[in-house]
Amino acid sequence: MSDKFDLVAQKVDRLLSVVEDLKGRNKAFEQENAELKSQLTKIEKSFHALELEAADRADAVKTKLDRVLTRLAELEKLGR
Repeated sequence: MSDKFDLVAQKVDRLLSVVEDLKGRNKAFEQENAELKSQLTKIEKSFHALELEAADRADAVKTKLDRVLTRLAELEKLGR
């Protein structure tokens, strides 16, 4: 009977060891997840800023092109 209790005790000890190991791994994954979320937030902010910058540049190019086309139309009227 003592052998059965020893076997159960060994299994419980192994189980507790596995649980502790899994807790440690889980904590490491939680930390990594938090770091990755932080990095993702920074990347998303940078991407949004780049999108805004690209939109501003596109608007500036469009405005300049409109001015050039208007000026060309004015010059054509003068040449007639």
